[in-house]
Amino acid sequence: MRFSLTALTALGILMGSMPSVAEELPAKCDTDPASCEMTAEQVKANRVCEDQGHESEACKQAIMEAKKLPAKCDTDPASCEMTAEEVKANRVCEEKGRDSEACEQAIMEANKLPAKCDTDPASCEMTAEEVKANRVCEEKGLESEACEQAIKEANKLPAKCDSDPASCEMTAEEVKANRVCEDQGLESEACEQAIKEAKKLPAKCDSDPASCEMTAGEPGELLPEFVSLNHKANFEKGQFEWKNNSFLIEKLVSYQESDEKTGEPIFVLEFIVDNELSIKMGTEDGTIPDGSFAIIKDSGISYVGEQLSIKEASSQVIKDYIVLVVSGIFGGNDESFPATIRITQSLINGGSSEIQIEGDKAYLNGDLGVRTYNQIFTLITEHPEVNTIVEVNVSGSVHDDINMQTGRLIRQAGLNTYVPGNGDIASGGVDLFCAGVNRTIEKGAKLGVHSWGGGGIQAADLPEDSPLHEAQIAYFSEMLGSPLGKDFYFYTINAAPAAEVHYMSPEEITRWQLGTWSENILGISQCATYNVDASPQIDVPCVMVGNDVFKAGLNQVNKSIRFEFVPTSLVKIQTDPSQDCGIFIEMSDSPELEENHLIFPCIKMGETSFWFNLKWVNDSPIQFELLKFGIK
Repeated sequence: MRFSLTALTALGILMGSMPSVAEELPAKCDTDPASCEMTAEQVKANRVCEDQGHESEACKQAIMEAKKLPAKCDTDPASCEMTAEEVKANRVCEEKGRDSEACEQAIMEANKLPAKCDTDPASCEMTAEEVKANRVCEEKGLESEACEQAIKEANKLPAKCDSDPASCEMTAEEVKANRVCEDQGLESEACEQAIKEAKKLPAKCDSDPASCEMTAGEPGELLPEFVSLNHKANFEKGQFEWKNNSFLIEKLVSYQESDEKTGEPIFVLEFIVDNELSIKMGTEDGTIPDGSFAIIKDSGISYVGEQLSIKEASSQVIKDYIVLVVSGIFGGNDESFPATIRITQSLINGGSSEIQIEGDKAYLNGDLGVRTYNQIFTLITEHPEVNTIVEVNVSGSVHDDINMQTGRLIRQAGLNTYVPGNGDIASGGVDLFCAGVNRTIEKGAKLGVHSWGGGGIQAADLPEDSPLHEAQIAYFSEMLGSPLGKDFYFYTINAAPAAEVHYMSPEEITRWQLGTWSENILGISQCATYNVDASPQIDVPCVMVGNDVFKAGLNQVNKSIRFEFVPTSLVKIQTDPSQDCGIFIEMSDSPELEENHLIFPCIKMGETSFWFNLKWVNDSPIQFELLKFGIK
């Protein structure tokens, strides 16, 4: 809506700023400002500051002049990506000062909805209710109770959803839950309970599993995991029985953290149900729970498992697959509940990969597995515009057999592969990269190889004529040709044992003809992006927290200036932060850096880049509030 952050960023256009003054600009900037991503006025201002000093009045005056809108904006606002009202407001702010009341009033006037929105809301990409709410907020003020109430009314579901839930892309249970939350409030216990009821499996799943995208799998009719390159792989979802509810589990994430008592590193398996419900279990090998601990986190409350039992059963869906059934009593908050978690082999072999599509490129992160195969299959069938798979952070594969089929899927579709300068791929990630028809590597990228191993076997210890080598020799020969493919395979398994990784030198990468080198044809950026229709709405490819670097995501809270951290989006990454990387300042000795602030030097919205300064305002869930922003 126009009064939400999406529209309020128009204020940033009015409060335009100049790139930070460099210590010394290259000489080329004087003759070719665009090569330094600056205007001629900005270069001139920088030169004044270099000559007169950054604190001088001359420097400050030059910066102010450089910030002025070009004259062309007055006659052709669209060329400056602004409206006539926004240009007019800028001129007032330039003349009266950006902190003046006149400037503030001009900005408010510039941000009013066009009159056409009242008669044709669709032309403003709004509903009639949203336009009405905007008018209330313009008149009463964004912080007024009337504005807040109008926003709530505008966000109610249309009446048609009650009689035709499908027209709102919802189930009848979801519509009912929404109505409860509208009536009782999003934070109410009634709302929380209604949402849980809406998530229950429909009764029809018992008699018609296919209608719920599940398979009954009678004995003797079990499905193979992989059929052919013309079909998706068969995937058996996990199941979680908790508080008399049944939930499906589609994703398992494996990672390492420190033990709270000993500080020693431990492996953790986490099963994601939704943003409010997840299960963490201990594991020795990063794939199978060992029963050392299990914790259910439900709406911020941790329930610790006791009397845990782990039993193995045969899958009733996938041929030759097993299911681990974990059960026990989970206690927390002076309550105890029984729970049963069915962990399928599909989950264990699924991997944690995520794919984000941007134009003709698909960015791949995470561990590779059955999920990856199905994601690439969907990508090929539904996004013919994509021609390149960009592997950013891919540590390996949890299922080598299906990973080779994923590679064949990529080669069959004629896709290219690419590793950016901040990319780190290893093991199965390198195997998948070799599938590209054209393979490109940016300088700075890391490509790691090692031996495969398991069950007490190391590939490097086997004789070269062992049948256990045949599948991968065949794969690499298909991708790299013969005899290069076979030779490269034996090089990888002798480069490092299974528990270690050897990162290839540029000379080794060139020797094995893995790809061509590029400086940076993709223009990989650490600038965050904001898209109100995406999930998460703010995608953060890089944020520094202490000495660590993460990627993360945030969602806007009820179209306000508050943003909520998405816990499942947090992934620790290995990369060198650039000037666009975000930073969370928890503690600071500097008066210029405020504690508990989240700073985004760059956040892209459409074609415009902004900077954001947010403050941590809530612990559970973690939320930040926007304090300041402006044009980058």
